[in-house]
Amino acid sequence: MPLSSVVDGHLSLPVVTGSVWPVQAITIKQKDGNGNILSNGTAGNYHMATRDEINSGENATNPDSYKYIFEKQIVNNLQLIYMDSNPNTYFEYEKLKVSNLNGEDYDYEFQYLNSINNQNSYVPWNNATDDPLKLTLEIERLDTSPLSANSINILPFFGYDENGISSLKVTSIVLESVENGSTVTEEILASPIVIGSTIVPSGVENSSSYFYKKGVIKFSQRNLIKATVTFVQENPVGITIKHAYWNVSKVVGHFDFANNKDYFAINQIGYVPVPSGVWVQGARFNPSLIATKNQLSNINGLDTAKNLLIPTVTNPELVNSSTASRVIKFSGDTSLSYDYYVMKAFDKKKQKYVYVDELDSLNAEEYLYEKTLVPQNKTIFVDWWPASYKIIGFDSKEETQYGAPKKFFTGEYGDPDASKWEALMAPYASDPNYIPPQGTEEVPEAIFQWWKLKFKLNGTEKLTSYLGTSTPAYYLGELYTISSSQVSSEKISKQAVAKANYNVSVLKNYEVLTDGQLYKGKNLEVKRWAIGIRDISIDSEVYQNSSEMISKPFNFPYPVEYAMLYSDYSVPIDYKNNPDNDIEPISYYISIDDAATWLPISPVENPFNSEVPEIYAFNQNVSSELRLPGVAYLDPQNSVNSIRVRIVFKKPYNVNGTPLVNYYQLAAKVKRS
Repeated sequence: MPLSSVVDGHLSLPVVTGSVWPVQAITIKQKDGNGNILSNGTAGNYHMATRDEINSGENATNPDSYKYIFEKQIVNNLQLIYMDSNPNTYFEYEKLKVSNLNGEDYDYEFQYLNSINNQNSYVPWNNATDDPLKLTLEIERLDTSPLSANSINILPFFGYDENGISSLKVTSIVLESVENGSTVTEEILASPIVIGSTIVPSGVENSSSYFYKKGVIKFSQRNLIKATVTFVQENPVGITIKHAYWNVSKVVGHFDFANNKDYFAINQIGYVPVPSGVWVQGARFNPSLIATKNQLSNINGLDTAKNLLIPTVTNPELVNSSTASRVIKFSGDTSLSYDYYVMKAFDKKKQKYVYVDELDSLNAEEYLYEKTLVPQNKTIFVDWWPASYKIIGFDSKEETQYGAPKKFFTGEYGDPDASKWEALMAPYASDPNYIPPQGTEEVPEAIFQWWKLKFKLNGTEKLTSYLGTSTPAYYLGELYTISSSQVSSEKISKQAVAKANYNVSVLKNYEVLTDGQLYKGKNLEVKRWAIGIRDISIDSEVYQNSSEMISKPFNFPYPVEYAMLYSDYSVPIDYKNNPDNDIEPISYYISIDDAATWLPISPVENPFNSEVPEIYAFNQNVSSELRLPGVAYLDPQNSVNSIRVRIVFKKPYNVNGTPLVNYYQLAAKVKRS
C-alpha cells in the first residue's frame, strides 16, 4: 500500500498528479451587495521604517538612520502573490493608529487623497479603530468556463524581525462553482482557521483549525469559477514609522488689481504683498492658517496645492519618496487700504478753492495782462520757477470725467506737511538750483513736488530786488500768489479690491515616531494591524485511492497496561453522500509485536463502536463479568514495551478528495515495578 503524505503538518492520501488552477485576477473586495464593509485597510506598507545597520550607531531618533520598508525594493504587488514561488514577492495590507499630537490643523500630514469620478476626498490613514483588520480577496478566472479544483494553499508573510506578525486568521472561504449546469456557492470553512509562525499554537482550541506557517485547505472536487477568501488580523503590533512633514522656506506673492489706478497707487507706496503673521520661515506648514489669519475670501487653489503634499491612495509612497521641495500656489480675493494726500488752495483766477493738480506756465494772454500790471519802478523777474506758474486744479477731490487732483503717495514717509520736509525744502525756495550737501537726507520725489506747490502758493522766499541790482523785482504770476492761510491738505483713505497670489515654498523633513515614545509630553501610540500574504494558490490534485502511515515504535521503560489513541481528523462531505459509503475513510491500528500483526483501535473522539475497541488492556486479570465495553483485554506472553501506530486512508473510486489527520496521540498507562 502506498505511503500516506505528510505535508505542512497534515496526514493525507498522496497526490498522484496535480495542476494549479489558472488564476487571472486577484482583487480586493471592499463591500458586499448590502454595503457591508469587507475590507477596511490600505494595501501596502508605506510608513513603517527600520534602522539602517550602516547608521545604527547614530541617535535612535535621527530620521537619517531609518529607511522605509518600501525603500528596500521588495515587490509589494497583489497580482504577484499567486503561487509565483518567489520569496521576495509578497503583499501587505494594513491599518494604522498613529497619534497626531500636533493638532487637527496638521491632519493633512496623515491623509491619503482619493479621487473618484474627478471628485477628491481625503482619507485619514492614522486613525484606525481597535476593531480587527479585514481583507477579502476575490480570486477568479476571467474565462468563465469552470475548471476542477480541490485545495487552497495559503502561505502568509509574517513580517519583519523587529515587528513580526505572529498569526493570521482566515474566517471564510466561499467557493463559486458550476455543478450540473447550475452555479453553486458554498462556504467550506466550518469555523475560522489560524496560520501561525510558531509550532505551538497560541489561543487556538482545536488543532484542526491551526496550521504552521502554511495553510492547506482541502475540499471536495468541484468545477470552480471563483474563490472569495476573508482574512482577519486581530492583534496590532507597536512599530516605528518615518513621518514626512513640511517646513516653510519662503513666501512670495503679488496682487492683481481690479482697477489699474489702485495698482499704481499700491506701487507708489511700496506695498509688499506677503501676509504678515501667517507663516514664519522655518515653521511647520499649516494650510489652515491662510483661512484663519489672512483676510482672504474666495480662496482658490489651496486644496489643489495642498494635494501636492498629500499622497494618493493608489501611490501612497509618493510624498515619502519623492522630491524634497514643493511650491504651494493659491490665490484669494482681498481688499487693501492705502492713503494719499491732496492739496486744496484758493484759485485767484477762478475765485474759489480747488484741489490742486499741478502748476502751469502763464499763457500768452496772461503774460500780456500781467505786464500791464508791472509798476514803473520794478523790473520783471521771470527766472524763478515758484512764482512764474499758476494753479491748475479741480472742484472735486475724487476722480471725474475731467480728471483728478494730484495724489501724493507718501508711504513710509508719512505726512508730507511734516516740519522735517519743510526744513529740507526751504533752501530750494530761495535757490531753485540748490544742491544739498553730501550726506543730507534725500527728499522723496512726492515730497519735493508737494513743497514745490506749497512754496508757490505761499509765495515765500521771493527776492525783493532783481539779481545783482537794487532795482525792485516783479514776478510774473504775482497776481496768482496766495497766502498760507489759503492752503490746506486732506488725507484720503482708499480700499482697493485685489486678488492676492501666493507662492509658498516648502521643504520636506522627517521625524521618527515610535510606539510608546514621549512626544510633546505625551506617549505616542503607533500601532499597526497587518495582513501579509507571500503566496496563495488553488490546486487540482488527484489522490491515490488508498495509503497508509506506519509510525516509528513508541518505546516505554515500563510494561504498558492500557493503551488508547486520540486523533483530530476531517473527512470530505462527499464521502458521506457517496453510494460507496461502506468504505472506512480512516482506519486506525496499533501493533505490539513490531508490525507483525495489527490490532484495530478507535480514537476516543469517534462515536462508540462495539466492534472496534477504544482501549486495549494488557495482562489485566479481570473477570469477564467485570470487563467494560469498548475495552479489549489481551494477555500477550511478553510484556508490552513498544507500540507502533498505523493509519490507513481509503477513498471511494468516484470521489477525488482526501481525508486529513491533523494530529494523533498515543496514550499509555504503564506499570512501575
